[in-house]
Amino acid sequence: MLRSLVALLLFVAAAHAAPPVQARDQASDRIARLARGVNVSNWFWYARSLEPDSVRAFITPDDVAQLKAAGFTHVRVPFEPSFVWDDTQHALKPGRVELMKQSLASFTDAGLAVIVDSHPNTTAWVKHGTAEFTDEYEKFWSALASSFSTTNPDLVFLEIMNEPHDYQDKALWPAQQARFVKAVRAAAPTHTLIVTGDEWGGISGLRRLTPLDDPNLVYSFHFYEPMTFTHQGATWGAPNWKDLREVPYPPTPERIEASAKAAKSDKARDEANWYGKQGWGPDKIEKQIAQAVAWSKEHNAAIYCGEFGAYAEHCPPADRAVWLADVTTALARHHIGWAMWDYAGGFRLRLESEGKRTLDGTVLKALGPVPASR
Repeated sequence: MLRSLVALLLFVAAAHAAPPVQARDQASDRIARLARGVNVSNWFWYARSLEPDSVRAFITPDDVAQLKAAGFTHVRVPFEPSFVWDDTQHALKPGRVELMKQSLASFTDAGLAVIVDSHPNTTAWVKHGTAEFTDEYEKFWSALASSFSTTNPDLVFLEIMNEPHDYQDKALWPAQQARFVKAVRAAAPTHTLIVTGDEWGGISGLRRLTPLDDPNLVYSFHFYEPMTFTHQGATWGAPNWKDLREVPYPPTPERIEASAKAAKSDKARDEANWYGKQGWGPDKIEKQIAQAVAWSKEHNAAIYCGEFGAYAEHCPPADRAVWLADVTTALARHHIGWAMWDYAGGFRLRLESEGKRTLDGTVLKALGPVPASR
């Protein structure tokens, strides 16, 4: 256990005096690989193209080398279950699975870990909050885990479900997740699994979980608070988001007044004014993260922040950098590994101009210093 904790400390930025979060058993020997990551969306989830050549070209050896040189230790790779699963035949699509495994090898061959993240959004048969999809999802994961069981368990993590939500019966998701974990564990006995609570994978859902009787699990939570700031201008989700503009972080009365004037609707204006009174800043972010830490310590369970980020399109760039720095500082203080959302999407880390791909230097600086040893 001491060896694993020392390894984890080497992977995260220098932190304050808070004791490290304890991991458990086999998961503790691998959690250091989850220290610093990024979500690679628009590859197997909301893919720009499903043509094999396009999929292969989405991540190049230079891209992998850039991420590794920037100090990243892993990537989280969302995928749509329908990309690899034919629910009419109750079977994997062999060509798609092999394409995904070969593509992910570009990271593992370079020594970067990969989280294979089941991220249903357009898969029709995945209906959150219902019991009907349980049998199909269990079959899906049993088959997929069997296929991935031949991959290196020190470098490949399997994530059961991204952001489960809409559960009126709060006992349903924990029961479903336990069943899915059992199926995956039977097919991939040595791989570390990522699990989560409901409520969109947030801290509130995590705090309601009772840890499962499996020592090789990591418990994930996502962090986007305050969403008035991080999702301003977003055309999905809450209806007011698309009308928010110039929302600052941290807020000041003068800048909130400017944001309210820039809002595109009365409701967005009201939300900007409400947000300005909530006291958001590094202390409040720290208190939010501390709730996940308290759950981790209570249950002696390893935790991980699988997503955090701010939508770049309308977010003031300097404020976005401050928010990213405040979040990663809080995570580092508690020795929690993380994966920023995202690599090349709307919350982007990657910049592309005239065919040249680079990593955003302002964002990299905001994410904190690269560990000296990794």
